[in-house]
Amino acid sequence: MTDTPLTSRLRPARATNALYLDYETTWETHERRLSAICRGLEVPKQHIIYQRMSRPLTDDVANIRRLVDAYDIGLLIVDSIMPATGSGTNDVDGVVKVTNALRQIGSVTTLGLTHVAKAQTCLLSTSDAADDLLCVDLGGRRHIKKKTHDPASV
Repeated sequence: MTDTPLTSRLRPARATNALYLDYETTWETHERRLSAICRGLEVPKQHIIYQRMSRPLTDDVANIRRLVDAYDIGLLIVDSIMPATGSGTNDVDGVVKVTNALRQIGSVTTLGLTHVAKAQTCLLSTSDAADDLLCVDLGGRRHIKKKTHDPASV
């Protein structure tokens, strides 16, 4: 990724390569979304290394580590954490195993996405400290609760 500012307030600390581990969609969907985001932010399209995932993340740690090393990855995106556990929804033990597996990959910033019903909150997990007061630090990882708004309740 480049060091191009995304907004006047959001600037990358440094340029880095990103690896997107996708448990939910396809390369075509990823490319369409990435193009739309870059168009909307009026920034050049970024190259993100895409890896379609089907096995639990814990079973693919060695392969992921090889990709991180081969492409000099600085940002690892997991979409999404629950499928990465390989066991389905609300599997707390599986999430702990995935988190521990991510720590084995090395010195790389991770962004783990989770999805919940639209009427509930969305939990976003990053490995770097965030300057957001709505954060809880859990063992070196930041979990940021993002509120979603239900248009029916407005």
